[in-house]
Amino acid sequence: MTTMLLNQLGIIPAILITLTGLLILRGEDKERNTPRFLLFLLGVMVLFQLALLIIRRFFTEPYNQPIFQATWLLAPSILGILALILLNARTAWRNMNRRTRAATGLLALVTAALSALNWNPQWGLEFLILPGALILSIGWALGRRHPRLAVILSLFSIAILLYTHWTMTHPLDYNDPNVRVFGMVLYFPLFVIPGLSVVMSAVLLTGSLAQDDESPSRFHRTARIAFGAGLILYLAYIIYLGSVWDQTDDGLFGLFFTQPSAITAIGAGMIMILILRGKSRLAGIFFMIVVPILLNQSFEAGWRVSYHEITEGRAERIASALDQFHAREGNYPESLNELTPRDLLFIQQPVILAGEEWCYESGGNYYRLAAFYREFFSAPVSLRLYESAGEVPSSPMPCEERLAEMKGKYYSPMEDPNAMRPPIPTPLPEIDVEMPRTEVQPLLDGASAFAGSWSPDGLYFVFGTQGANTTIHFLNGNTGVICTAESQFSRMDGLREHYAWLPDGRILFIDTAGGMVVLTPCNSEVERLTNRFNVTFTQIGAYAPESGRLLLRSDSAYWVLDSRTLEARLIPEVAPNPYEFHWDRYVWLPGGERLVIARLDGRQGSNAGSTLYLIDGHIGEVLKSHFMEGDFGQSAPWMEAISDSEVLLFAQGEWLIMDFSADQVTFTNVLEDIFGLDIKFPDDVSASGSHLEGDGSGYYLAVRLNHPRNQATYLYSSRTGQRYVYDHEHHTLLIFPDGYLMEMPKLETTSTYRDEYNIVMVNNPETAQPRLTLTGHTPREYPHLSIEYLPHSSRLAVASAHGVSLVSLPDGEMLAYWSLVGDGFSPWITASPDGSALVAVKELGGLYYISLR
Repeated sequence: MTTMLLNQLGIIPAILITLTGLLILRGEDKERNTPRFLLFLLGVMVLFQLALLIIRRFFTEPYNQPIFQATWLLAPSILGILALILLNARTAWRNMNRRTRAATGLLALVTAALSALNWNPQWGLEFLILPGALILSIGWALGRRHPRLAVILSLFSIAILLYTHWTMTHPLDYNDPNVRVFGMVLYFPLFVIPGLSVVMSAVLLTGSLAQDDESPSRFHRTARIAFGAGLILYLAYIIYLGSVWDQTDDGLFGLFFTQPSAITAIGAGMIMILILRGKSRLAGIFFMIVVPILLNQSFEAGWRVSYHEITEGRAERIASALDQFHAREGNYPESLNELTPRDLLFIQQPVILAGEEWCYESGGNYYRLAAFYREFFSAPVSLRLYESAGEVPSSPMPCEERLAEMKGKYYSPMEDPNAMRPPIPTPLPEIDVEMPRTEVQPLLDGASAFAGSWSPDGLYFVFGTQGANTTIHFLNGNTGVICTAESQFSRMDGLREHYAWLPDGRILFIDTAGGMVVLTPCNSEVERLTNRFNVTFTQIGAYAPESGRLLLRSDSAYWVLDSRTLEARLIPEVAPNPYEFHWDRYVWLPGGERLVIARLDGRQGSNAGSTLYLIDGHIGEVLKSHFMEGDFGQSAPWMEAISDSEVLLFAQGEWLIMDFSADQVTFTNVLEDIFGLDIKFPDDVSASGSHLEGDGSGYYLAVRLNHPRNQATYLYSSRTGQRYVYDHEHHTLLIFPDGYLMEMPKLETTSTYRDEYNIVMVNNPETAQPRLTLTGHTPREYPHLSIEYLPHSSRLAVASAHGVSLVSLPDGEMLAYWSLVGDGFSPWITASPDGSALVAVKELGGLYYISLR
């Protein structure tokens, strides 16, 4: 549960405590009612703190969630109790006898001691509860005693909220020493103002509803109610707006205002119920229920809305006003200010970078409206054109002169090649292995490499290195000799989605700049295809080796390329998601005749859903489509093809099989319908996977659970319909008949680095195999090993930062060990199709060749 939901549920104990306190205060002995009430509050505090202490000591799994949830659930009640104690302590103390005072003092000491034992600055609750209780008690006492002071404090709250509103679009420059001092002076008011606004609103409402001798006139009551309600509504709006701006820079303003004000509102409602009389007490219940929900939902709404859509909507309104101005005046205004107030009441600036305004250029018969843009808070800054009209020149806009300045001001690690690199790990200590080690030097003098894959005939392994440009290399799997392609390509982060092996052994490569070539490994022959098409392709989405078809992507469309004829066919009904750092998914179905594209229909937070299309790969026609509701973040659902009409889908917390074979698309829940499990996906899952049988007759599904009462591995065969359950103590290795290895690791809260495995030979799934223990790879910096199965020799190749070992099955005997010299993190390892060679690629390190001949 989230903290906000827990706070809202915290209304329940707060109401129960308040109603019980109300019964105590309505006792017949007026003098003893207040002392009894104080003792009751202290007793409840002791019970709460004792309960938290027990939960903290004895209920720690999973991941300390019980104490976290209990603390946030009780936080509003604790704040309200503390405020009530402070407000009633003086009166209660006067009416106590010596024995009662001693009991009160003892309860106070026990409460303080238990609170100290429960102190946990990790969650920061103490910094919400204690200040909140002080603000509530002091603000209530002063506001109720001096009504004019309540109005003054309310006006002060509004002034600070107005200032806060202004700073959202006009951020302060804290590099200026004077501004820094000013910010420090305002820190205390900003810290106090969320709770104070709520308290003053409650005081104003209570003052207008209280039935006492100095009851105000109806006009003053109405004015106070309106003033108090307006204060809460404006606070909610500030929280909403602050949360929208938080998205642009990953800020915490909305949370900083929401948490203290929401729990203070519940405490204030407790006091209102006790102060008011008769039916007016319903106002206190209403306040403690409605106000926290309003504030929390304002925060949630601010994070749900897309600030990009807000900016685009503002640009559209400005464009409409410009067209209206042009229709009236015959030209476009030189400045946007000329639009106000006749065409637009005021100019709303973009919600992208705080303090930045529209970049507008006009030449009388044309205009361009742009703004500095970034897709999310750490993305690179660019200048984006939102609207234009007329004969727009091709020259750069004046604002582009500031682009370098903006990139420096809003640094993006994505533009810094070294920023995303973690530090090279500390060299690991030498380890003893069972046999002599062979040192292997990295190829190409240790140049950092990114891996590709083996050619269809298994002769070449393609990989890339990066300098000023990307260079493509081919490693001969038989000899270990490298040859380098003469063509140079644009810099990129990896080869994925930029290359595909063709059926004739050549390789198609598309770089990020749109260059498109076909290379022959270790041959100077190059076929350049860039100018063959009237469209620029930027990405290879998916490849079907059976049919030789590729899914290509341009900026605005998808195409199917027949690699044999080099003819490209447009898919007219499906366009790529147009937003930066948002991704569609795609997969060819077995046989390569049809493909599925999962298109992300909107931007993150837009709740626009995703549409899945079944497409005829020969003509590019959409055969079927299905819309899925929900917010999929920045990526459409992940898919894996498992038959010529089915895909495995990971979407909205479910693991599904999507079947296109019937007239209507049907879904099967894998965990519930196939494995018969009531398990929350992916929270209670350690690993999952699928594998197609080599002859295409069926598929396998596997899942390893991570539930407190079940950590078993489940295996399903679609061909036989059989399910197998393996309650393994250690990690599970599934070895399929075609040699594919699937690891089902046991999730460990703290990595033990115990390299022990239970093996399942899937062609003989019911036969128990000897437990496998791997040695020679500890200590290391990454818990999981890279393991490759060599079916031709029934051996395992195992890689870690120390090196690569060769292990026989099923006895686990180490046959050979190679130490990988050079920098880099734990390597990824792959074997040539015939098992005669290994290639290891270290993350942020070099590439290594190991011959097994």
